[in-house]
Amino acid sequence: MTNFNQTKLGHQLKHNALPDMALKDLLPGDVILSRGICTGKGLCISDIIVALDGGDYSHAAVFDGKHFVQATTKGVVASEPVRQIEHQSYLHVYRFLDSEGNPLDVSLPSLPVTNASHTMLGMPYAYDELVLVAMLVIMRKVTSISLLKDIIELFGGVALTKLREWYEKHIKHSESRSVICSEVVAQSFWDASDGNGKPYGLEIEVIGRHRSGNELPQNLPLDCEQFLDNLEDFMAEENPLFYQANQLLVEQMTMKGMPSVKQTVIAGSRLLPANCVSPCDLQRCQTLHFVGNYVD
Repeated sequence: MTNFNQTKLGHQLKHNALPDMALKDLLPGDVILSRGICTGKGLCISDIIVALDGGDYSHAAVFDGKHFVQATTKGVVASEPVRQIEHQSYLHVYRFLDSEGNPLDVSLPSLPVTNASHTMLGMPYAYDELVLVAMLVIMRKVTSISLLKDIIELFGGVALTKLREWYEKHIKHSESRSVICSEVVAQSFWDASDGNGKPYGLEIEVIGRHRSGNELPQNLPLDCEQFLDNLEDFMAEENPLFYQANQLLVEQMTMKGMPSVKQTVIAGSRLLPANCVSPCDLQRCQTLHFVGNYVD
């Protein structure tokens, strides 16, 4: 099993450097990035998400002034903020600031963002952290066989038994489509903007978006090779919108070193569809700024 060492995570330095924030300190449109609690028994899916994504977070939500609008196992819901700490190791507040450092409702109204988040409430969406892991495996480079083995176990083996069962129950025989937590945030800011992502669009860095490191050996263990092949085939068939969007990102990566190519893209745009935005993308977003630790 992979050894996840949380003591080296960047969030700890940030936690010491910035103030604690209560519910009264939050502003409409604030983005809440958090990491799920791990019980220490068996595999921790939050750890796997963080290891794959390269950031400090496994979950994301939008604060609408009263509630956290977020993807849960019950779909996209408006959750009570006071109960979030029961489910998360830590919650950090990221605030949209304009070029002069002004938050929403000083420079731009927050209502378009919160209204956009509300349009997703009650929609036929379904979410499970397994879906986020599957998307990250497709989008990111897995650089550790040990981590890949953990992911195989998490999915119920190379046949993706648990992921297939979830899709069968929640997607295949219903009108629902899968949604990930960070997609809710990205879509809210994109839908508040014009067709070009202005003025609310979240700018995501292109360089370094896909993690680099020691690649897996060419001759993978058979179970690892079968798992990766099965997962790619499954996602192409069951989630074609995501799979097609990710192919655009692959093309984007081949162009990222060219001088004419922008160093940032807008989350929700053709080059970075909202369903390909991860918690780490939001953490690296140039228009969201870490302002404190939510402790209420």
